[in-house]
Amino acid sequence: MSDDFIRCENLVKIYRHSGVEVQALQGLDLWVQQGELLGIVGASGSGKSTLMNILGGLDRPTAGRVHVGKYDLLKLNNRALNRYRRSMVGFVWQQVSRNLIPYLTAVENVEVPVTLAGQRKTSQRAHDLLKLVGMNERAHHRLDQLSGGEQQRVAIAVALANQPVLLLADEPTGELDTNTAQTIFDTLRDLNTSLGLTMLIVTHDPAIAYRVNRVVNVRDGKLASETVRRATPSENEADSHVSYHILDSAGRVQIPKEYLKKYHIKDRVVIDTNDEGIVIKPVTGKNYEHRD
Repeated sequence: MSDDFIRCENLVKIYRHSGVEVQALQGLDLWVQQGELLGIVGASGSGKSTLMNILGGLDRPTAGRVHVGKYDLLKLNNRALNRYRRSMVGFVWQQVSRNLIPYLTAVENVEVPVTLAGQRKTSQRAHDLLKLVGMNERAHHRLDQLSGGEQQRVAIAVALANQPVLLLADEPTGELDTNTAQTIFDTLRDLNTSLGLTMLIVTHDPAIAYRVNRVVNVRDGKLASETVRRATPSENEADSHVSYHILDSAGRVQIPKEYLKKYHIKDRVVIDTNDEGIVIKPVTGKNYEHRD
């Protein structure tokens, strides 16, 4: 589609350590429209943070294709990748130590990247960014005088300092309580609307589906499923979304483990068809032998 801002096709990432290979991404496909607010969920080790690092220019894929806007990230040399990262991307991390300098005030933390970005009227720009996230009245407080949620809102202001068009948030509410997490999600959603930023939020929070328009689930290095908010919301919050299982570019689909267990499906299935579509059924019969 012409309005796809992010396009990942058959994305593979293999890490090698001490002679052991770990395949973090196994042919992942993903399309994100410009200005979209997307949630990414998945268990630890599923590959979601690896995906974020690749999109942010912090890591390179082993194979596949990845485009962000006009950039083909696989074709960028190290210098061009650094320019892409500095000019296009803002990062918000779970750990405050990765976002902020502890001995500086809130406004001083924002002034640092504003200065590095070469922008004029540094102090005014920093205050404007803090105002965007509702933190201007706390501008001259040090980090130890701010709550965890306030610190994370300052971190969001820091992430906006280089005027990015893509904001990547990796577990931004992972260390916060439920009410404070809601405030952070509300802040990100408001910025997505007011600035038109494309945002990807990695989280373990299952309630993310009610705070964004689309959520994708990463399992074993691939997209497994997708939950989309209905165009006409239901009065019942639980029914306001529709879920799909994802087919990759080779036509493969991941069957949830609970279905495999419920229907006693092992390593083979029977695929049949009816008037409504395809039916997947377990293999039965005395001639069937499961391979351990």
